[in-house]
Amino acid sequence: MVRNWRKYTVISSSHHDEEVATMGNGAKGSRPGVRIGLIFTGQGFQRVGMYRDLYEDYPEFRETFEEANGILNYKLQNICFKRTFMTRIETKLEHISERAGHFFEEMIKVPKIHQTIFTQPIICAGDIGCFRVLLREIPGLDYHVIAGHSLGEYPALIASGAVSFQDGMKVVKKRGEYMHDISKAIDSGLLAVVNKQGTIPKRYIERLCRKYYLNLALYNSDWAYIVGGLNYNLRKMAVEVRRKKRFTAIPVQVSGAFHTYLMQPAAERLRKTLERIPFKRARTPILANTTSKAISNPIPVRDEAYRQLTQTVLWRDILWKMHELGINLIIELGMGSTQSGNGSALSRYTRQTYPADQLPEILTVEDKSSLDHTKKRLKELGF
Repeated sequence: MVRNWRKYTVISSSHHDEEVATMGNGAKGSRPGVRIGLIFTGQGFQRVGMYRDLYEDYPEFRETFEEANGILNYKLQNICFKRTFMTRIETKLEHISERAGHFFEEMIKVPKIHQTIFTQPIICAGDIGCFRVLLREIPGLDYHVIAGHSLGEYPALIASGAVSFQDGMKVVKKRGEYMHDISKAIDSGLLAVVNKQGTIPKRYIERLCRKYYLNLALYNSDWAYIVGGLNYNLRKMAVEVRRKKRFTAIPVQVSGAFHTYLMQPAAERLRKTLERIPFKRARTPILANTTSKAISNPIPVRDEAYRQLTQTVLWRDILWKMHELGINLIIELGMGSTQSGNGSALSRYTRQTYPADQLPEILTVEDKSSLDHTKKRLKELGF
């Protein structure tokens, strides 16, 4: 239940009843009529060369990578920026048919940037680097709520102050290792089911998940779902989905069935890691992946970091919650889909979720060009 959200929010859930006082991060950069939500990106759009200009031009971003390198004991920039023989092979595979591409991918080593053991720390550090650069360029920026898509929930926890950058990176490093171990042992993955022309009944997806022993991993919008499980079952489901001409089934570029029951062994190992990490009350409420409720107290925040590994990411519900909270400007931090030439996934999801006459403005920070545009627009708004 949300009551008088302009002053405070009362959250009711099966696990916690939590009152989040004074929505916002306490900065003095608020502007009348503008309510900002921050969103941190997850895996799926990583590519070689990402973040190079931010790393070279902004010391805050460079220092974030260097700080992460000390925790990880390897250099993120070597994975992000250097094109190797394997990444050139990967580029060639993009022009081969899906079936042939899958065969060749099994014959060669997957580039590090697409191995979740490396991808997760890169994305987390990159998201926080973008966040720090934004705050340097727009001091005192006031944002009212934070969310992160899948893995992006971890940089969201760091940005909210619920966990330190050092501890957050340690958790993400272990999370990547635990999930990598499961992915090596079990041939599993994710499949996106999309209808570009309209909605897909959720009960249809749930029925197919039951039929093929799969889980709904990410509920991105009523037009776009991601299911996860054994690759053998995903391929069978894809065949059935494609029989409906208006639906598309696309394998997702990840190495395992994230946010499904198959990750339970990894989640139990992660729980032990989380128990050793100190959590604080978040300065800014976080919209939880698994419930879409606002959380800020240490116990529910730690619980969320554990539960989201095996439960559905309710992204559609999170965006709807932002609408209910009056968020009319969203800033997306980290590598999104705009670089892929497919337009912004976030803009599609908001159009598919927000009322048509109340769509939020969306700004991004993923490279120098997008940062410059975001700075210009925020200054026009008086920040």
